[in-house]
Amino acid sequence: MRVKRDIFEEIYQEFDQNEICILMGPRQVGKSTLMIQIQEKIKTKSVFFDLEDPLTLAEFNLDTAGLIQKLKNTNAKVIFIDEFHYLENASKIFKSIFDNGARNPKEKIKIYASGSSSIEMHKHLKESLAGRKNTYQIFPLAFLEIKRA
Repeated sequence: MRVKRDIFEEIYQEFDQNEICILMGPRQVGKSTLMIQIQEKIKTKSVFFDLEDPLTLAEFNLDTAGLIQKLKNTNAKVIFIDEFHYLENASKIFKSIFDNGARNPKEKIKIYASGSSSIEMHKHLKESLAGRKNTYQIFPLAFLEIKRA
């Protein structure tokens, strides 16, 4: 059973925004599910990476330049990265992809990223992403969301 989250439309509207979309919140509140639902709804080529999967995380074991190139080579216009706090130099990677798309609109890639550990995420977002990201705090289901379900 899928529960329609009140915040879904707001995050889905983010698709048309140029910024990186970061979903933060405790474990098991539906961040991954929200990203999967957005991926299902958009009509654009996308790719989803779950960094809690050891095989996927091993594929991401590249230097920063190599990982940026790997992400660009997916030819996806939208990249979803779940549990991005496992990613070394996440802010540099996001900034590089974002700035490249700003310079070359044909190469623009939208990034949705989620993570559970706020402290860890803030540690990995050291480099300024000011003006490049929108952050959404995802909370457990609200009473009205449960009631609708």
